[in-house]
Amino acid sequence: GLRAAMQDQREMERARQHMVQEKRDAASRLSMLRRLQKSYEGFGRAPRAILQSSYPWRSGVLGAVAELMEVPRDYVTAIETALGPAAQYLVTEDEGTAKAAIQFLKEQRLGRATFLPLASLVVKPALGDGIQAETGVVGWASELVRPVARKERAQKAIDFLLSRTLVVDTLDHALALARRKNHRLRIVTLGGERLNPGGSLSGGQSRGQETSFLHRQGE
Repeated sequence: GLRAAMQDQREMERARQHMVQEKRDAASRLSMLRRLQKSYEGFGRAPRAILQSSYPWRSGVLGAVAELMEVPRDYVTAIETALGPAAQYLVTEDEGTAKAAIQFLKEQRLGRATFLPLASLVVKPALGDGIQAETGVVGWASELVRPVARKERAQKAIDFLLSRTLVVDTLDHALALARRKNHRLRIVTLGGERLNPGGSLSGGQSRGQETSFLHRQGE
């Protein structure tokens, strides 16, 4: 009985140590991801320069679209596809901030960036038609994400970019829905395909997807 008890104790200790090690590994991976994100790796030169700038106008920049939204892991690929280059668009309080940032980019010859000034954005409402009830529809992209804590104002920018993009589970369902709606819809799938109004579609596999900004946030 004593030997069995000691054996149990040893196994429990081993399991405990294994859990501790797993926790350490996860923590170090998380801190590495945070460092990667702080350096805005994968971002273009211009948006990265603005996000890392310390000029007074920087306080009017809420951040890049990708860092202002929380995306459930299951939807990361779809949302990333829906955003495309807009993941690096910069959300500002107003046009004045965007103007100052553009001047900075010009003076430093750092390239171009796109800005979304919250004060002047006009959001188009999602299309109706009972589309949500169609086979395979997950929902409107803007409703599957939410702004990060303390940056709730960014919801307007999220709606501006995503409120008219529909997320559908599979490419077959997406194609069938696009046909039924005469190719009027912008649709993305959970697997990362994109169907545009008019009938064009894109898909495949991006290199480096596992380290893209939203994928890192989803970890």
